[in-house]
Amino acid sequence: MQAALSILFALAVIASAVAQDATVPDAAALTAQAESLAAQGKHRESAETFAEALRLSPGAESIRFRMAAQMAFDRRFDEALGVYRELSSSTNPAMASLARTSIRAIEDEAARVEALRSAQVAFRARELELRQEQAAREREFKAREADLKKRQEIFDLFEAGADDAGLERLEEYARTKPVPVELQFSAVFALQRLGEFAAANSVLDNMPPAAQSSPDGLMARARNERALGHSRTAWDALSAAATAAAGTPKEKEVLEEIEGLPAEENLGKRTWGELQLDALYMTRFSDAIFYGQLREGAFVPGARWIQPFAQLDFTLDTKSGEVDGVSQVYANNLAGAHAGVRVRLIPRQEVWLYGLAGIQKDLRDTTRYEGAWFPDARVGLRGFKGFGPGLGFLSQSSLLKPSGPRWEPRARLAWFAEGGGDAAWYSRYQNVIAYGQLREGFRVLESGGWLGVDVYALQQGTVDTLGLYYNNFVEIGGG
Repeated sequence: MQAALSILFALAVIASAVAQDATVPDAAALTAQAESLAAQGKHRESAETFAEALRLSPGAESIRFRMAAQMAFDRRFDEALGVYRELSSSTNPAMASLARTSIRAIEDEAARVEALRSAQVAFRARELELRQEQAAREREFKAREADLKKRQEIFDLFEAGADDAGLERLEEYARTKPVPVELQFSAVFALQRLGEFAAANSVLDNMPPAAQSSPDGLMARARNERALGHSRTAWDALSAAATAAAGTPKEKEVLEEIEGLPAEENLGKRTWGELQLDALYMTRFSDAIFYGQLREGAFVPGARWIQPFAQLDFTLDTKSGEVDGVSQVYANNLAGAHAGVRVRLIPRQEVWLYGLAGIQKDLRDTTRYEGAWFPDARVGLRGFKGFGPGLGFLSQSSLLKPSGPRWEPRARLAWFAEGGGDAAWYSRYQNVIAYGQLREGFRVLESGGWLGVDVYALQQGTVDTLGLYYNNFVEIGGG
């Protein structure tokens, strides 16, 4: 702007030199006064004084031109342009040329000023926009920080085992914001720990489809369905989890979950097997007794609680035999082969009705059985129930894993209580013999999920229908 005004000042001086108009004395005096005011920087007063002089000498183009210049100096550009446009049509070529030059100077300066003003407006607008964006980011950060704090508090409650409090806080959170998948899974696990498996399934039902069909979602579904007694649905979910986890780090976890299923619920298994080996020394008889049983069985499709089997078994002791032609039997020294079937009477409980038949052979050739093979049959009912953390291992047996340490001794003090019994009719005795046992104690040491050391109190007793003294007794002790 200063450059444009300097040009106008120079043009005004030139205009006064090239003007051909004559002025009256009073107009000349006013013109001199206007020039003096202009020199003092009083451009508005100068323009007004030039206007008075112009009224006295209307045809004086130089006065008109200098008046327009003072208007421009006073930033009254529109008025100045009006005067310059009139002068651009002057019959005086020099004056007309000066006027046109002045018009271009003002218009160029006006365009530059407008561009600068627009740039300043745009800058202020962008500055405001940036401040608003920064404020929005700060608000968003604080909101996210507060949200993460709430989530962490809920996670901490679940981690501390305060499942009820965690679920209550999560419910409050869900009233204001969508619950993240991670927190939804935490709620599922908390409900499982509380035994509310139907509620855990409801949470799963409301999770995104991708979470429901993930290995974690499918395994959680399987645990819920197992607890609700839906073995088929649980197996389908675990099978889908194995497919979804194939080739991922989760695959091992899913396969271990399947391996840990009770045989009846692992629908991928069609057969089962059991091996039992016992060694017992009885101080009252100074006798060591050994017992072994191997069973191989199958599941009846559609009724897996019915399980036919084949069995090999033996009993042997170190004292029974013939003494002076008389059989002394402290334990049956028999080996046999049987076929039978067992039926689980209560789902997931060790309550069985069983029957088996086969042949037995006296290993000692005593007079009781005359050393011959003989037919043998048995029908009975047996059950077992245990409680307490001491009945389980802290980790899966390393003997079932392809690799890993086999010996990791860990001290524990975990209580347990268990009881069991068996009542059966034996064809070889033509007698019903019933046996019961209670144990209460602590798991004090374990290793690798396969070896456990327990200390316990023991109560056991036997009774039969024939009243034989060796089948009717009660024992109390520890071990």
